[in-house]
Amino acid sequence: MRGWDGAGGNQPASSDDGRARVKAEMPAALHQNNQMGSDLGIVSTSCRSFMEDPSSLTRWIIGDEKLQ
Repeated sequence: MRGWDGAGGNQPASSDDGRARVKAEMPAALHQNNQMGSDLGIVSTSCRSFMEDPSSLTRWIIGDEKLQ
């Protein structure tokens, strides 16, 4: 199985399970992040953009070049 960098070996065998788990956990994590920011009064526009498009957070963390 090919890895994140295309070289193989560094991607978990159950990557589909992992992606599904991250996708399922993302709304709750973003909500928690928004709540903490609201409590502290520091909700940035970048956090709001991640909440509107959760895949943008994934692209930012992993990098567009590694997702293709």
